[in-house]
Amino acid sequence: MQPKQRVLVVADRTAESPELIAALRRRTEAGPAGFTLLVPAATEGFAWSDSTQAAWSRAICRAELAASRIRHAGLELEEAIVGDPDPVTAAGDARHAREFDQVVFLRPRRDRRAPSPVSAAA
Repeated sequence: MQPKQRVLVVADRTAESPELIAALRRRTEAGPAGFTLLVPAATEGFAWSDSTQAAWSRAICRAELAASRIRHAGLELEEAIVGDPDPVTAAGDARHAREFDQVVFLRPRRDRRAPSPVSAAA
């Protein structure tokens, strides 16, 4: 039996998409995994018109909603966290505080049909 891998999933707007669940299911086909969802507190629209507080509030709502959907889908979510507005910095901060076997960035595709997973070993 394979050991469970600890996977950090970085998703901003994609945290609210149904494709997130599909991507996590595909990841579990490769072997057992426990997920930590990281939602960057990124500003939307014109950065100068969006407050940091509003960005963090939106990210918290996205993380909570996504966590509920992930757990309802029967996937193992260890925790959902909100981080730095920059996804790479947020992932670095999370990796500094916790250990992960893999990091997966889910970003929207340019054609907006489905998120595109970008994976890297931790």
